[in-house]
Amino acid sequence: FSLLGVVISLRSFARYVQFSEVSVAYSHLGLYAFFSMIMFGAMYYIVPRLVGREWRYASLIKIHFWASVYGIGLMTLMLLVGGWVQGLNMDNPSLSFTESTQSVLPYLRGRSLSGILMTVAHFVFAYHFLLMLLGLGRTASVPTFLNPVNPEPGDAVAH
Repeated sequence: FSLLGVVISLRSFARYVQFSEVSVAYSHLGLYAFFSMIMFGAMYYIVPRLVGREWRYASLIKIHFWASVYGIGLMTLMLLVGGWVQGLNMDNPSLSFTESTQSVLPYLRGRSLSGILMTVAHFVFAYHFLLMLLGLGRTASVPTFLNPVNPEPGDAVAH
């Protein structure tokens, strides 16, 4: 995150990306990606200690984590690449502003796909959190990832 901030603040890069989707990617990476992953991690740690039960399904934690990671990664990639293309096109005097803006549309569609991934991830978390609030979590003496008590259907069992 800091390295990206340094790179996009360099005059040679800022010339192209200053008013493009790159600044949106940088903001999302810092505010959304970093902050939300920290908050979800904290909730996965704190909530079981508050309610006295463990998360019911380790698989839902994995789905939430990986869908969030892929969603955030795809969003950042689409906005960075799309912003770079947009900046290069805005610097081209033979292209109109409308043409340079329309060149970003495929990348914004990719960003929409990342939004769907993150929405699915957050609904998985909300469902799992609701199970905890209803007292349907597992009773366990150790956290879910350290010792899953019962293997879930479809999970591979190591022998």
